[in-house]
Amino acid sequence: MAQLETAPPPDAKFEIIWAYLRSAVECIMASEGPLSIKAHTAVYSAVYECCAQDTRKGHSARPDGPKLYMELVLFFTSQVEDIRHKTLAHKEDSELIRCYAREWAQYTRGALSLRSLFVPLARAYLKRAREFEEDKKHILHEVHTLALVLWKTNFFTLAQNSGPRITSALMRMIARERNGEDVDQDVIRSVVDSFSHLSQLE
Repeated sequence: MAQLETAPPPDAKFEIIWAYLRSAVECIMASEGPLSIKAHTAVYSAVYECCAQDTRKGHSARPDGPKLYMELVLFFTSQVEDIRHKTLAHKEDSELIRCYAREWAQYTRGALSLRSLFVPLARAYLKRAREFEEDKKHILHEVHTLALVLWKTNFFTLAQNSGPRITSALMRMIARERNGEDVDQDVIRSVVDSFSHLSQLE
């Protein structure tokens, strides 16, 4: 992660800043370990530069907060779709549930780790966007919630609509447990918790 310790210059084009931020997001979502203090500061600064009005040259430029938000939407959507295809490829109940629980744990852990890095986005772009009438028809989320909403939309809901495989597999595992069979209770609890958490999202 040493490459993340040096952010692009503040006047870099958005595409360069996003390429850098995408690398940071990928590392965090892959659970490659916590960022160093230097990398954390550099990533936070890059997010800030995307969302702050540029007044250093005596003029006000439109911030790149909207672009950053949409890139995050595309990133999480693509990642969740990949996870869904990989998870649903498992056929047997216990393997399917274990895979779901494992992927959910890693994804939510990574998303939570992103929260502090993207505070400038929540404070700047999202706050301003909600003030405009044209944006009120869209629900704008801070990065952690956005990641979970896109998991619900692009994994859970789609999987259930094509046949409630995960729910059915979970219910069968619970039934086996009640019949005295040895099942992984931690995995069951993790999946049940995820269902409960997702049900509370808009």
